[in-house]
Amino acid sequence: MKSFKSFLISYYTNINELTHLSDFLNKKGNNFLNNLLNKKVAVNLKIDTSALVVGKIDNEIKFWGREGKIEIDKFRRQGADLYEKSIKYLESRDLDKIPNGVQIYMEFFDEKLPTLIKYTQHPKNDLIISYIKKNGKIVPPDDKLNLEMAKLLNISPPPVLFSGKLNDKQKQKLIEYAETNKEDIVNKYGGKNFVKFVLSLFVPPSQMKFLLTDSLEGLVFYFGNGNSIDMAKLNDPSFTQGIKSKQNKEDVYHKSIMEIIYADLKNYADGVGYTGSNYNDFIYKMTQKYIKSGKLKALDKYKNNVTEQRFARLSFELLPPKVKSMVDKNWSSEDIYRTLHFMFEKAKKRINIRTGLTKERKETINYIVDNIKGMNRN
Repeated sequence: MKSFKSFLISYYTNINELTHLSDFLNKKGNNFLNNLLNKKVAVNLKIDTSALVVGKIDNEIKFWGREGKIEIDKFRRQGADLYEKSIKYLESRDLDKIPNGVQIYMEFFDEKLPTLIKYTQHPKNDLIISYIKKNGKIVPPDDKLNLEMAKLLNISPPPVLFSGKLNDKQKQKLIEYAETNKEDIVNKYGGKNFVKFVLSLFVPPSQMKFLLTDSLEGLVFYFGNGNSIDMAKLNDPSFTQGIKSKQNKEDVYHKSIMEIIYADLKNYADGVGYTGSNYNDFIYKMTQKYIKSGKLKALDKYKNNVTEQRFARLSFELLPPKVKSMVDKNWSSEDIYRTLHFMFEKAKKRINIRTGLTKERKETINYIVDNIKGMNRN
């Protein structure tokens, strides 16, 4: 079953991985890769944190998760305070000065995030730009617009490791990496060997050395300029293995919560009824039913571990005060409330056995979603 941490991260970030440099070789051939490496390129360090996008579209300021595909609206902010610190900081800046059509793709730093790499220093105001899009087109990280937006927001500019044309030695080393088979790549390029490999390719500017630790997630390449930008990544293969290991680790607490919720989901929803007009009130009353059932006591054995490792909580400031009072008295009700909050966001289109979403559970959720679709979610 998908872990609760994985659910939150994937829900908010909507991860859409870049094409790996090796895939260009495997899928498009040597000529394509060689032509790519002969283009002008900007190389960014890939940062092991979480992404946030701010921009102005149709003269309206909005926030999004990774890749700019899921808007972080009030509904998402209510369910988890993952972005609240960064959003509140950005809202203190003069965001109206962002040009219309510009979206700024950033990474934000927070000690609570469950990252594999721990940085000893943080960028300015805990935010660093990765790149920018203007009218839907990628602006590479070495474009002056990045510096202008970094100054406007008072955050760090992109961690550009290299900008220009690759020399023959650099190109040959990148081709050798791309040609390495999967069986050998971890031993040859994993962990500290990857750091050595990166430093053999590029000399880091002094202002970004705080991002260089004894491990690196990877690099992002922006080939070309103007209207034609090809993006590719180069990851530490051992880092990729570490991520997969974390994702595959079963979250017993989350599994227990889901079993408790699904056991009485329809009965409790029908018991609350669908005549109310407020979504948060509906979720609150459902959570109260789970508390009164006494079943949440079975979760108390997880309390210390869960509360110590939480990296996101409900955004109590955006919810009715009674939610905070409820959570103060019943610690696990916070996770019941959050799970229900996101569960009924929209109808489910397909089952997912890996996450525990069976046909019967899907039909129950869609039944409830249909009954509450007229409720106010603000």
